Amino acid sequence: MINLSDCHLNGEGWLLRVLNPDDVHQLSYLLSDSQMVQQSGLMLPEPDEGIAFAWAISQLTQRRDLLGLFIGSNLGGLISLMSSDSQSQQAEIGYLLTRPFRKRGLMTHSIQAFLTWLGHRTSLKMVTAHVQMNNLSSIHVLEHCHFSIIKRNTVRQMIAWQHQLKKNKEEL
Repeated sequence: MINLSDCHLNGEGWLLRVLNPDDVHQLSYLLSDSQMVQQSGLMLPEPDEGIAFAWAISQLTQRRDLLGLFIGSNLGGLISLMSSDSQSQQAEIGYLLTRPFRKRGLMTHSIQAFLTWLGHRTSLKMVTAHVQMNNLSSIHVLEHCHFSIIKRNTVRQMIAWQHQLKKNKEEL
């Protein structure tokens, strides 16, 4: 796992940073949308499962591979770096954004900044992503962030993507 604790990125109207225990209420609200959670691939208890849901949310605020995307003072989305493999210098990115903040370029800009940060601050060389074929918004985000399709799985209705990180300023 790559520790993203020092990742603190600002853009026009947004902030990307590691979550902390003070964010538990906003994270709980954000992840109470079961349909969005299911589409993102997160495995969480349902909000009506009370203690189990609350425990899962509190655990997420302690992870150092999960970033909150704040729009103003509101937690509007998440970006996670999963399955990092130091030997292959590759990791998988996952993300979600709540409906009120979609179609504004926020996720695209924050992922672009995050990919630049990863290229300059980590040993990673490649970032991958998996998106459902019918998730056109996520497909557009990956296209705008210069990911390339590496595989289509029509049985699972998924598309695998990859992005080669730029490692120094000359490559930018």
